Amino acid sequence: MNITEFAESHRLKTQRDGCGDVIVPGKSGHIYEYSDSELGVIFVSPVNRDPRTVFWKRMSAACVLAGMTRRQQGDAEGALSFDPGNSNQVKLAVKLAGVRPQRRVSEGQRAAAAARFAQYRRNLAFKALQEGVCRL
Repeated sequence: MNITEFAESHRLKTQRDGCGDVIVPGKSGHIYEYSDSELGVIFVSPVNRDPRTVFWKRMSAACVLAGMTRRQQGDAEGALSFDPGNSNQVKLAVKLAGVRPQRRVSEGQRAAAAARFAQYRRNLAFKALQEGVCRL
């Protein structure tokens, strides 16, 4: 399974990094294609905050217990590889990287949002006509 198929099956957004590789970005790292059969996850503490050493140590220990392979180890950052078919490993990797899945919107929610937006547009047009200025 490649990174694009993985992202589609787990409702995750993809983008290209500086090298042109497809990644799944997160708040504290990203998921990338490590090999033909494995994906990798990188955890990096944000620059504008204190290092999250305790979080990294606990999460990396949990990941290794789940069967993930540690590829790099730092004080507050590192990399692990995992099997995209193992749901426990996937759950830990998504949490470690801080990736948020896309919401699933039902047809009812979509229709309600469209109705709210249409009402907003009508109110905006009415307000503009009252002011004597047409902005639309």
